[in-house]
Amino acid sequence: WPLKDLLLWNSKPELLACAAQWDPFHSNSFLWMDVEAAEDIGFSETSATLAPPSCRSWSLCLGRNASFPQDFRSRHTRMNHGASPDGDLLLGGREGVLLFALWFQWAISKYLAEGLIDAVPGIIAEIWWHGSFHLEYFDYSHRSHVRRWMLGKSGSRDESRAGTAD
Repeated sequence: WPLKDLLLWNSKPELLACAAQWDPFHSNSFLWMDVEAAEDIGFSETSATLAPPSCRSWSLCLGRNASFPQDFRSRHTRMNHGASPDGDLLLGGREGVLLFALWFQWAISKYLAEGLIDAVPGIIAEIWWHGSFHLEYFDYSHRSHVRRWMLGKSGSRDESRAGTAD
């Protein structure tokens, strides 16, 4: 990927954290949704108001592309083969969003120390493999499921787990 694209894409957690920090509307949850994600799952200006379920305190909910059979522990392998976390939808409470932004910066520094940079899915996988921050995944490979979930018509996530540093 071109570096300018990676810089833009990797700024999502920071922008979400800024919204959580400034919070002029006194919100309980914060959501990042890429424009193409909204189009993919059928949102338009005539869609219903989003009512996303809450994530656990101090955690972040995000999509997971189930078409990837596994995540690779190695940064180099992830960069060559991809990673299953998806950065199109990020959701969390104030504490989770702010803490995730710090962990994201930590992961970026790990890549930069090796002279590497990756897109959001690989950076998220790095955080997951470290195992100190709780990520709640939902299956993002079925856009209709995500739309029902985001509109509050489906109360369950497909998967919830924290990484382990084994």
